[in-house]
Amino acid sequence: MLSQEQYEFLSWIDKQPRGACLAQMYELNAPHFNRNRFEELYADKMLVKEFGEYHNETAAFYGLSDKARAAISEFERIREKEAEDKRQQRFQNKVSVVSAVMPFITFVLGLLVEHFAGVIRFLSSLF
Repeated sequence: MLSQEQYEFLSWIDKQPRGACLAQMYELNAPHFNRNRFEELYADKMLVKEFGEYHNETAAFYGLSDKARAAISEFERIREKEAEDKRQQRFQNKVSVVSAVMPFITFVLGLLVEHFAGVIRFLSSLF
């Protein structure tokens, strides 16, 4: 699975019109770009190389391989699942709080109903 840094770096490359060459990565400050991360991704066959022209010179442009696209999709799917799980957990926590408070509210309402006349007398004596 990809790390957050790898995901952001690969996503940046994917947004470039024809991939990116190393000079572009340095010049445009690609997110989380460093030479080690780049070489690791290239060695893992996440990047494919094509040659093109950059500033009137031939340069190697790197784009995403099918393996990288699948890894990005998997990363996004896992991230969406984790977010959904967190939302579900927050909802369950709210339900738990309501479940814990309901007996107390029921008790107070029961007391009020049972001793309504006494409560009214007490409150009227205050004013």
